[in-house]
Amino acid sequence: MKILLLFLLLQLSFCQHRENATLSQPREDLIAVSVSTYALFSGGMYDSIPSSKVDVWDAITRKWSTAELSEPRTDISATASQNLALFIGGRTLSGLSGVIDIFDSVNRTWYADKLLEPRAFMASVSLADLVIVAGGETSNGESSSIDFYNVTTREWTRSSYSLKQKRKNIASTSVGMKALFAGGYQTGVGCSNVVDIFDSFKQTWSTAKLSQPRKDIAAVTAGGSVALFAGGTTCNEDGFNVSDVVDIYDSDTDTWSTSKLSQARSNLAACAVLSQGLFGGGSTGTQMSDMVDYYDTSSKSWGSTLLSQARGALSATASAGFAMFGGGKTTVGSDTDLVDIFQIFCSPDHLKC
Repeated sequence: MKILLLFLLLQLSFCQHRENATLSQPREDLIAVSVSTYALFSGGMYDSIPSSKVDVWDAITRKWSTAELSEPRTDISATASQNLALFIGGRTLSGLSGVIDIFDSVNRTWYADKLLEPRAFMASVSLADLVIVAGGETSNGESSSIDFYNVTTREWTRSSYSLKQKRKNIASTSVGMKALFAGGYQTGVGCSNVVDIFDSFKQTWSTAKLSQPRKDIAAVTAGGSVALFAGGTTCNEDGFNVSDVVDIYDSDTDTWSTSKLSQARSNLAACAVLSQGLFGGGSTGTQMSDMVDYYDTSSKSWGSTLLSQARGALSATASAGFAMFGGGKTTVGSDTDLVDIFQIFCSPDHLKC
C-alpha cells in the first residue's frame, strides 16, 4: 500500500498537457527568457547566418507576435530584471557585439544600450535591479571580467572581483540573494569545475566546485532555493564527452549534492515551473535527444517525458505555468521552428493536479 501511494504521488507531481507551436523562423543557438507573462525567443542562427528575429508569446492570450533585435546575432546571453528582458551581446557576421536589446514588458517597447566591451558566450543573471555579466569571449580571448548593470539608472560598473578562471560557455543562475557562475571552457586549459558565487546581501564573492569539470551545462533554479546544473561536455584526454551529471546546490542549507540525468547529453535547455526543474533535448554525441528530464525539488525525485522532436542547441523558458522548448537543430542537421509547450498542473504540495 505504501509503495502504491508513493508511486501515485510521484505521478501526480508532474501532470502536464503538451501543445506545439512554431517560431517565425527556424533557428538554432537561439536564446529564450521570460518576463511578466511574455516568453521571448531571440536571435540564433538560421542557415548559418545570425538572426534578428524575436518571437514573443503571451501566456494570457496564448498568441504570438514578432519583433526584431537591433542587429542580427547569435551566442547571446539573456536575463530578466524587474519588468525588463535583456538580450546581451553575442556574435554578428562581422564579429563580437556590444549591444543590449531591452524589452519593456509594461509598455511593450524596445530600446538598446551598450556593454562596457563587446563579448559573446558570457553568462548573465539578475538580482533585483542588478544584472551581472561575467566571463565570455572578448577581443582578447576568454575573459574573467564581471560587470554590473543597474537597470534603473542604466549605469555600468566593473567589479573589482574577477572570475577565478578566465572562461566562456559558463552556466549561470540566481538562487535567493546569490548569483552562481559554474563551469565553462578556457582555450588551452580545458573545462572548468569552478563555481563563482556572489552574495548580494553580504556583497561578497566565494567559490565552490562542481563534481565534474564541464562546459555547455544547462542551469536553472527550481522551488525558489535549489540551483541545478545538468549535463554538458567534459574535456578528457580522449576528447570531449557528454555528461549525465547534475550538480545540485541547496541555498537553504548551503550544501551541494549530485544526481544524474536519464541520458547523458550536452547543449540541452532548462527551465523551471514551481518546484520542477526541466531539462530538454540536447546532443548525446551521436544524435539529438527528445528526452525531457524533470526534477522535483520537494520530493527530490526524477521523472521524464518527451519532446515532439529530437533536437539540440534549443532554448527553454517558462511563463505562467507553461514550460517551453523552442527551436534547435535536428539530428539530420537542419534548423527547426518547433516549440513544445508543456502546461504544468502541479500544486505546491504535489498532491493535486
